Amino acid sequence: MGFQQGLSGLNASSRALDVIGNNVANANTVGFKQSQMHFADLFATALSSGAGQVGIGATAAAAMQSHSQGNITATSNQLDIAIKGQGFFRMQRSETDETASFTRNGQFHLNERGYIVNDQGYVLKGIQGANGVVPPSGTPSVLRVDAFQIRPNASTGIELNLNLPQDDDPTGTGDLNLVADFDPSDVTTYNGSSAMTIYDSEGVAHTLTMYYLKTADAVGGATPTPATWNLQYQVDDGTPASAGNITFTTTGQLATPASPASLTLPAITIAGANDLQLTLDVGGITQYGSPFAINSLIDETGYATGNLSGISISPDGLVQGRYSNGKTQDIGRITLATFRDPTGLASVGNNQWVETAESGQPTDNPPGVSTAGTLQAGAVEDSNVDLTKELVDMITMQRAYQANAQTIKTQDSLLQTITNLR
Repeated sequence: MGFQQGLSGLNASSRALDVIGNNVANANTVGFKQSQMHFADLFATALSSGAGQVGIGATAAAAMQSHSQGNITATSNQLDIAIKGQGFFRMQRSETDETASFTRNGQFHLNERGYIVNDQGYVLKGIQGANGVVPPSGTPSVLRVDAFQIRPNASTGIELNLNLPQDDDPTGTGDLNLVADFDPSDVTTYNGSSAMTIYDSEGVAHTLTMYYLKTADAVGGATPTPATWNLQYQVDDGTPASAGNITFTTTGQLATPASPASLTLPAITIAGANDLQLTLDVGGITQYGSPFAINSLIDETGYATGNLSGISISPDGLVQGRYSNGKTQDIGRITLATFRDPTGLASVGNNQWVETAESGQPTDNPPGVSTAGTLQAGAVEDSNVDLTKELVDMITMQRAYQANAQTIKTQDSLLQTITNLR
């Protein structure tokens, strides 16, 4: 027995306690991965082998990180993102510094310039979209929510879903109205009306009012003829104009216009904006023996300017902006980097890793593709440190340290005995 064996055991146990202490200290660090000390025995170089060899101690060979999944905890921040499965968020040091690093800590927020960053200012990378379109693949770049306002879109398609009464005059005095007698201010000259909001190219709202005039009743019998309705339209307080006629069979179904069941209006002049080019989808209009009823009036394309009110992130990494006008727009897609050997990554602090020759180069994929895991927004991945295990390991290493100290004490006692020989 020599001092060297005991001393090496003290050093190895001390290193192991350092690792355990670091694990315990980071038990509440989001995205932290616990490490475990690996030991190796030491032998002096000698010609003898087998039973003749005596070891000269132990060494701390490596502190290996475990990249097992941590628990997922929900938060109130929609930009908190947890990874479920393999992969790392790809980051760069700042908006201009492209020094790459990788993390499992998904505690993100928007900075003053609209970039998605973590608490240290590292910028999240992915596939940036443009004008609401995100490419299916591409080289990762910094993600920026640069559309704090969504630009307006002019109305072009209007879908009308309503029922026109087969007979709206049960008194028998007549339910037909002549187009020549139509007057928007006189409710007796039309059979019903509807109003909805539409938008011009500048996002300014206008009111589109539709008037429905029954001009001919259906005739049954061997040679039935359809009922005819004339549609009049008016934008704001402008002059009413005819949109055209629609007809119904004796079963109340639309007969004309045939597929596509639409009426195209002449260009409508709007001061300070492009002319409105409207097409009315009348396929949802029926004529049944029930009162005039509006089921829905849908503007298929038009909306006003909207301010960014929130961000949502899907499990496949799609980042969408929610706007005050009720619209959403695709902003970009978060990608995940996976490595051949993640245990080979080098920790550089601030929950960041960098690639090494041992880890191999990263492979970037959208979440859920290949070996990349999926995302959960409004949640974070907890540290994978098991405190119970760490405390037990701490006791074990403490006993190992004490035992190695005892070997040194025993060796010292033997030497003392020898020196006392006279």
